Amino acid sequence: MSPPERLVLTVALDFDGVTYPFTRAVSAWAAETGRAELPAEPDAWAYWREAGLDDNEWAELLGAFADDDGYRREAPYPEALEGMNGLFDAGCDLLGVTSRPPSRVVHTSTFGWVADWMLPLRAVLIGPNAKLEAECDLVVDDDPEVLAALDDLGEAAGLLLDRPWNREADGPRVGWGELPAAVAVLADAVAGVPPSERKWALVDAVADFFCEAPVQDW
Repeated sequence: MSPPERLVLTVALDFDGVTYPFTRAVSAWAAETGRAELPAEPDAWAYWREAGLDDNEWAELLGAFADDDGYRREAPYPEALEGMNGLFDAGCDLLGVTSRPPSRVVHTSTFGWVADWMLPLRAVLIGPNAKLEAECDLVVDDDPEVLAALDDLGEAAGLLLDRPWNREADGPRVGWGELPAAVAVLADAVAGVPPSERKWALVDAVADFFCEAPVQDW
Protein backbone atom coordinates (compact mmCIF):
# COMPACT_ATOMS: atom_id res chain seq x y z
CA MET A 1 0.00 0.00 0.00
CA SER A 2 1.37 3.41 -0.93
CA PRO A 3 1.84 5.92 1.92
CA PRO A 4 -0.85 8.62 2.32
CA GLU A 5 -0.17 11.79 0.37
CA ARG A 6 1.22 14.59 2.54
CA LEU A 7 -1.07 17.54 3.01
CA VAL A 8 0.38 20.64 1.41
CA LEU A 9 -0.10 23.62 3.70
CA THR A 10 -0.93 27.14 2.62
CA VAL A 11 1.60 29.33 4.43
CA ALA A 12 1.28 33.12 4.68
CA LEU A 13 4.59 34.94 5.19
CA ASP A 14 4.80 38.41 6.70
CA PHE A 15 7.06 40.89 4.92
CA ASP A 16 8.62 43.37 7.37
CA GLY A 17 10.97 41.56 9.72
CA VAL A 18 10.27 38.14 8.20
CA THR A 19 11.16 38.34 4.52
CA TYR A 20 12.02 42.03 4.10
CA PRO A 21 14.82 43.56 6.29
CA PHE A 22 12.64 46.48 7.30
CA THR A 23 14.66 47.71 10.28
CA ARG A 24 17.84 47.85 8.20
CA ALA A 25 16.05 49.62 5.36
CA VAL A 26 14.33 52.25 7.49
CA SER A 27 17.40 52.96 9.63
CA ALA A 28 19.57 53.51 6.53
CA TRP A 29 16.93 55.72 4.93
CA ALA A 30 16.41 57.74 8.13
CA ALA A 31 20.16 58.35 8.38
CA GLU A 32 20.45 59.35 4.71
CA THR A 33 17.60 61.83 5.02
CA GLY A 34 18.72 63.15 8.42
CA ARG A 35 15.40 62.28 10.06
CA ALA A 36 16.57 60.03 12.91
CA GLU A 37 19.26 57.68 14.13
CA LEU A 38 17.74 54.21 14.37
CA PRO A 39 19.35 50.81 15.06
CA ALA A 40 19.61 48.46 12.08
CA GLU A 41 19.05 45.41 14.30
CA PRO A 42 17.00 46.52 17.32
CA ASP A 43 16.50 44.29 20.33
CA ALA A 44 13.16 45.79 21.37
CA TRP A 45 9.83 46.09 19.58
CA ALA A 46 9.05 49.82 19.85
CA TYR A 47 12.68 50.78 19.25
CA TRP A 48 11.79 54.14 17.72
CA ARG A 49 10.81 55.37 21.18
CA GLU A 50 14.34 54.72 22.42
CA ALA A 51 15.53 56.85 19.49
CA GLY A 52 13.41 59.78 20.74
CA LEU A 53 10.41 59.45 18.40
CA ASP A 54 6.87 59.27 19.69
CA ASP A 55 4.32 57.09 17.92
CA ASN A 56 2.93 59.94 15.81
CA GLU A 57 6.42 60.94 14.66
CA TRP A 58 7.15 57.29 13.85
CA ALA A 59 3.98 57.07 11.75
CA GLU A 60 4.97 60.22 9.85
CA LEU A 61 8.45 58.83 9.26
CA LEU A 62 7.01 55.59 7.89
CA GLY A 63 4.74 57.53 5.56
CA ALA A 64 7.70 59.44 4.14
CA PHE A 65 9.69 56.19 3.90
CA ALA A 66 6.89 54.61 1.86
CA ASP A 67 6.59 57.67 -0.38
CA ASP A 68 10.31 57.34 -1.14
CA ASP A 69 9.86 53.72 -2.34
CA GLY A 70 11.47 52.49 0.87
CA TYR A 71 9.83 49.06 0.75
CA ARG A 72 11.77 48.29 -2.39
CA ARG A 73 15.27 49.39 -1.39
CA GLU A 74 16.59 46.17 0.21
CA ALA A 75 17.02 42.58 -0.95
CA PRO A 76 15.15 39.87 0.96
CA TYR A 77 16.95 38.31 3.90
CA PRO A 78 19.16 35.64 2.24
CA GLU A 79 17.86 32.98 4.62
CA ALA A 80 14.28 34.02 3.82
CA LEU A 81 14.84 33.73 0.09
CA GLU A 82 16.33 30.27 0.53
CA GLY A 83 13.55 29.26 2.91
CA MET A 84 10.76 30.50 0.64
CA ASN A 85 12.18 28.59 -2.28
CA GLY A 86 12.51 25.51 -0.08
CA LEU A 87 8.87 25.73 0.99
CA PHE A 88 7.74 26.28 -2.60
CA ASP A 89 9.80 23.36 -3.91
CA ALA A 90 8.26 21.15 -1.21
CA GLY A 91 4.82 21.94 -2.61
CA CYS A 92 3.60 24.61 -0.19
CA ASP A 93 1.19 27.26 -1.38
CA LEU A 94 2.73 30.59 -0.34
CA LEU A 95 1.07 33.95 0.29
CA GLY A 96 2.60 37.28 1.24
CA VAL A 97 0.80 39.19 3.99
CA THR A 98 1.55 42.59 5.48
CA SER A 99 -0.09 45.15 7.76
CA ARG A 100 1.38 48.00 5.74
CA PRO A 101 -1.23 50.69 4.97
CA PRO A 102 -2.97 49.89 1.67
CA SER A 103 -1.97 53.08 -0.16
CA ARG A 104 -1.02 53.37 -3.82
CA VAL A 105 2.68 53.90 -3.05
CA VAL A 106 2.77 50.93 -0.67
CA HIS A 107 1.10 48.70 -3.26
CA THR A 108 3.56 49.84 -5.92
CA SER A 109 6.61 49.25 -3.74
CA THR A 110 5.39 45.93 -2.36
CA PHE A 111 4.35 44.33 -5.62
CA GLY A 112 7.41 45.76 -7.36
CA TRP A 113 9.68 44.22 -4.74
CA VAL A 114 8.01 40.81 -5.10
CA ALA A 115 8.50 41.01 -8.87
CA ASP A 116 12.10 42.24 -8.56
CA TRP A 117 13.06 39.10 -6.65
CA MET A 118 10.64 36.69 -8.37
CA LEU A 119 9.33 35.52 -5.02
CA PRO A 120 7.22 32.34 -5.25
CA LEU A 121 4.05 33.89 -3.84
CA ARG A 122 0.63 33.05 -5.26
CA ALA A 123 -0.91 36.23 -3.86
CA VAL A 124 -0.10 39.26 -1.71
CA LEU A 125 -2.52 40.74 0.83
CA ILE A 126 -1.96 44.27 2.17
CA GLY A 127 -3.77 46.08 4.96
CA PRO A 128 -4.32 46.16 8.72
CA ASN A 129 -6.46 42.98 8.73
CA ALA A 130 -4.61 41.06 6.02
CA LYS A 131 -3.13 38.49 8.39
CA LEU A 132 -6.42 37.84 10.16
CA GLU A 133 -8.36 37.46 6.93
CA ALA A 134 -5.87 35.41 4.92
CA GLU A 135 -7.28 32.07 3.81
CA CYS A 136 -4.35 29.89 4.80
CA ASP A 137 -3.25 27.26 7.30
CA LEU A 138 -0.30 29.02 8.92
CA VAL A 139 0.86 32.63 9.30
CA VAL A 140 4.58 33.20 9.97
CA ASP A 141 5.17 36.55 11.67
CA ASP A 142 7.69 38.31 13.91
CA ASP A 143 5.10 40.13 16.03
CA PRO A 144 3.79 38.24 19.10
CA GLU A 145 0.68 40.44 19.13
CA VAL A 146 -0.24 39.21 15.65
CA LEU A 147 -0.09 35.63 16.88
CA ALA A 148 -2.31 36.48 19.85
CA ALA A 149 -4.83 38.12 17.50
CA LEU A 150 -4.77 35.08 15.23
CA ASP A 151 -5.68 32.86 18.17
CA ASP A 152 -8.71 35.03 18.90
CA LEU A 153 -9.89 36.18 15.48
CA GLY A 154 -7.83 34.75 12.65
CA GLU A 155 -8.49 32.03 10.15
CA ALA A 156 -5.10 30.35 10.64
CA ALA A 157 -2.61 29.17 13.21
CA GLY A 158 0.43 31.34 13.86
CA LEU A 159 4.14 30.68 14.18
CA LEU A 160 6.62 33.24 15.52
CA LEU A 161 9.79 33.77 13.51
CA ASP A 162 12.76 34.23 15.84
CA ARG A 163 14.11 37.78 15.77
CA PRO A 164 16.15 39.81 18.30
CA TRP A 165 13.20 42.11 19.04
CA ASN A 166 10.77 39.31 20.02
CA ARG A 167 12.91 37.06 22.21
CA GLU A 168 11.25 38.26 25.41
CA ALA A 169 7.90 36.95 24.18
CA ASP A 170 6.47 33.67 25.41
CA GLY A 171 5.74 30.76 23.12
CA PRO A 172 7.36 28.72 20.37
CA ARG A 173 9.51 30.28 17.71
CA VAL A 174 11.54 29.06 14.77
CA GLY A 175 14.37 30.39 12.59
CA TRP A 176 14.32 30.46 8.81
CA GLY A 177 16.84 27.64 8.68
CA GLU A 178 14.41 25.31 10.40
CA LEU A 179 11.14 26.59 8.95
CA PRO A 180 10.79 24.25 5.92
CA ALA A 181 11.36 21.20 8.11
CA ALA A 182 8.95 22.57 10.71
CA VAL A 183 6.23 23.08 8.10
CA ALA A 184 6.72 19.51 6.86
CA VAL A 185 6.24 18.17 10.39
CA LEU A 186 3.12 20.29 10.89
CA ALA A 187 1.70 19.13 7.55
CA ASP A 188 2.13 15.51 8.58
CA ALA A 189 0.55 16.23 11.97
CA VAL A 190 -2.69 17.49 10.45
CA ALA A 191 -2.96 15.16 7.47
CA GLY A 192 -6.53 13.91 7.28
CA VAL A 193 -7.93 16.60 9.58
CA PRO A 194 -11.07 18.24 8.12
CA PRO A 195 -10.53 21.86 7.00
CA SER A 196 -12.97 23.14 9.60
CA GLU A 197 -10.77 21.69 12.38
CA ARG A 198 -7.35 22.33 10.87
CA LYS A 199 -6.58 25.64 12.60
CA TRP A 200 -6.82 24.22 16.10
CA ALA A 201 -5.11 20.99 15.08
CA LEU A 202 -2.21 23.12 13.85
CA VAL A 203 -2.22 25.19 17.04
CA ASP A 204 -1.90 21.96 19.03
CA ALA A 205 0.79 20.64 16.68
CA VAL A 206 2.83 23.83 17.05
CA ALA A 207 2.65 23.54 20.83
CA ASP A 208 3.57 19.84 20.77
CA PHE A 209 6.51 20.07 18.40
CA PHE A 210 7.98 23.45 19.26
CA CYS A 211 7.47 23.66 23.00
CA GLU A 212 8.58 20.14 23.83
CA ALA A 213 11.42 19.80 21.32
CA PRO A 214 13.07 22.79 19.62
CA VAL A 215 13.22 22.42 15.85
CA GLN A 216 17.00 22.68 15.76
CA ASP A 217 17.26 19.54 17.94
CA TRP A 218 15.28 17.28 15.59
